[in-house]
Amino acid sequence: MASEFNDNIFSASPKLLDAKWGPFESEDAAWIGTPELYREIGMFAIIARPNSPAELYWYKNGTKNEDLVPFTGNSSVQVYNTYEDFPPTGSVDVLYVDKSTSSSYYWDLSKNPVDYTPTGAVQVYPKLLPDLTADPPEVAGVDYFPLIGEENIVYIADDTDIAYTWNVNIGSYVAISKGSIDLEDNTGLEFDGENKLKTVYNTLIADGRTSQIIGQLTGKLASYWKTKNIVEVLNEILFPLSLPSYTPTTINLTHTLTLPYYEIGSSQTNSLTLTATQNNAGDYTNLSILRGSSVIESVDDPPFTGTTNKTYIIEYSDTITVDPGITTWTGNGDYLSGIVKNDSDGNPDIRPPEVRQTDAPQRFENDFDSNDVTINGIYPYYYGYSITKPTVSSIATLVSQYTQDSANIKKVLRPLSSSEQISFGAGADDFVYIWVAHTGTSKNTYITRTQSTATEIGNGSPSALFPTKETQNFNTSAWTGIEFNVYISARATLVESAGSQIWFKFS
Repeated sequence: MASEFNDNIFSASPKLLDAKWGPFESEDAAWIGTPELYREIGMFAIIARPNSPAELYWYKNGTKNEDLVPFTGNSSVQVYNTYEDFPPTGSVDVLYVDKSTSSSYYWDLSKNPVDYTPTGAVQVYPKLLPDLTADPPEVAGVDYFPLIGEENIVYIADDTDIAYTWNVNIGSYVAISKGSIDLEDNTGLEFDGENKLKTVYNTLIADGRTSQIIGQLTGKLASYWKTKNIVEVLNEILFPLSLPSYTPTTINLTHTLTLPYYEIGSSQTNSLTLTATQNNAGDYTNLSILRGSSVIESVDDPPFTGTTNKTYIIEYSDTITVDPGITTWTGNGDYLSGIVKNDSDGNPDIRPPEVRQTDAPQRFENDFDSNDVTINGIYPYYYGYSITKPTVSSIATLVSQYTQDSANIKKVLRPLSSSEQISFGAGADDFVYIWVAHTGTSKNTYITRTQSTATEIGNGSPSALFPTKETQNFNTSAWTGIEFNVYISARATLVESAGSQIWFKFS
């Protein structure tokens, strides 16, 4: 776990708190911006030349202008439990770290007498990288280095005792200790992150030039090749690295109430099945089914079939009284991290685990939601015809006693749309009274037509057929006291000829 370090200042400003850091456009600008009186050995300055990445400089051996040099790291790092353990005489080429206070120091020759000078904050962690197989999963910034570091912090891993800084240009940690040997530029030699000497592809080709496409290898910038030795360059050309892909886990909810509409107040039983397929994730530790936001079934360590690719299934039969509007069921599950695959070289995939991505090891997840399944509760509408004129009261009786469709009453479980057409089915040459009852807003216009001729009936005036609207509370075994709009024709309407029917259109 990281050592505790108590900050004295927490600034919400997007700029550096100390203006002596800059950034400056050049070394000359840094000298002018920070007079020598205010300089100190170990002090940093950021040089951000136009159209170039920012670079970190520091006053290494003094406070004169010529002492401001690029910060390339110290020749070594020495870590001690406490400040009292430091050697009486230090070295200007060593970074000394006090783990008890999370601070780093340089040997300051400008002091009289010569002594150590603190340089900045240090964070010490057990490890540089996580163990991807750890259960429970290890936490970034607690068990190992944070996924993203800060520029002004020295990071040390107990398992290596090598110091690192966060390089914002490449988005990764870079070792700042490299032994007691200094290297000249353009020699083809450098130290890697483990303090080992290696050769590099030493070319004078400009960083921005792109190499040719070779086989499966895409073109890459010269700046990329300059980080590799000649063997690594040939290996990448001849044996391009292939990273593994992953199949994310899936979860799906099915049900048996698949009709578009159900009558409000009716009793319905929905048989629900939640199925999760593991794929490259870890084991499922829980599956749950919810109605709305309420959990109605939850199973820890759910049963599964299969071995290398497990399928987990739980079932639940949910009996409900249908409510108005949409009723929603969903499922979710908790699963563990999956096994890390090897790349084409046989090495473990080092990409950080992510949740359900095809190009990364599978990270654990809680409350992974399935699809929703729904039903829609509505009131039906009714219609019918009779030889004698019905009343609102007689229609209410027909509704309350309804069991099946007849000439007098038909029931439709569907929203009444503006283009709804109703065929009453009366016989030819009959004079009949027609009626319609529905919930919701009042009609705009009702138009009666014959199926064959599509001509309007009712003396050319649709409103004359239904001059008034009445309201009535209807009751059934499923619901009671629901207000319906009732329309009864003012006169009997003639069905014109054999084979034709009265149609009723809502518009």
